[in-house]
Amino acid sequence: MKKVTSLKLNGKMWSVWVGELPRGTWGICYDTSHKIVLNVKLLKKKPQFIIDTAIHEALHAVFPFLTEFAVEQAGTEIARLLARLGVDLDVDALNRRVHEE
Repeated sequence: MKKVTSLKLNGKMWSVWVGELPRGTWGICYDTSHKIVLNVKLLKKKPQFIIDTAIHEALHAVFPFLTEFAVEQAGTEIARLLARLGVDLDVDALNRRVHEE
């Protein structure tokens, strides 16, 4: 598992990691340890899917009281808006961060 960044969400410092997760799990938000883990298999997906998953987990971090349905809907819609605005992710740069020693 590799730490790729840290940032403040909802007034608390969170770390973001990329690593192996169970099959079918694209991301996990650990509220008590302020840690978000994204599945390493995301790096083979389209940038839009990675952005959607990162937003989804960030929403869990900021709004832990929201239902999974609400987070899923909001995350996907925000990701779609960002795509329409031309926001993209440099997957190669993220790959380099994950695999650097």
